[in-house]
Amino acid sequence: MFSELSERKTLKTIISKNWKYIFDYKIQKGELYDIVRDHKELDNVIYQEVSIAKELEKELSNWVSNTSKAPSIKKEIQLTEEIEGKLKVLGYISNEEQEK
Repeated sequence: MFSELSERKTLKTIISKNWKYIFDYKIQKGELYDIVRDHKELDNVIYQEVSIAKELEKELSNWVSNTSKAPSIKKEIQLTEEIEGKLKVLGYISNEEQEK
């Protein structure tokens, strides 16, 4: 499974059965997590599992190179106070975003 993780599209990830590899294209740095043993992703094992990291980085790079870019569609919506509060609690909305 592949995905983009950031609004600026600099973070990309690949997830396999046991591993999650995240690469930040802005700073050119990767992270690797054993998602079976470390489900909270607290221990970056990229330097302990170099061959796995290189393999996943290659797969991710191929995906990024061969995937066409879809245009982004922005649509402004009005949230109710209840929904806005729930999104804030979940961390999807920060205080700065609410003040805009």
